[in-house]
Amino acid sequence: MMNSPFLRRWIIFLTSCLVLLGSIGAILDRRSAQAEATRGWELATEVQAMPYHQSTGGVNVELTQYAPDELDAQLQAIDGFGFTWLRQTVYW
Repeated sequence: MMNSPFLRRWIIFLTSCLVLLGSIGAILDRRSAQAEATRGWELATEVQAMPYHQSTGGVNVELTQYAPDELDAQLQAIDGFGFTWLRQTVYW
């Protein structure tokens, strides 16, 4: 009876269905666990209200070389070129 090709095909089919159902169940369980673990997180690319892109240009400066009366003019010149941040080395 076990040598019947019909019975063998049904056993293979039923085993394949059980494996498929088990895999689907594992995938759904993993997705549920992932959703619970990351609840409250938002991807920046999916959020509608993206911030306006601002210029982030900067420049390295050595402001200690200027006298106090020249410093304002230099800072205004840097601002005039469109730089929005400065990096100054500070020796401790």
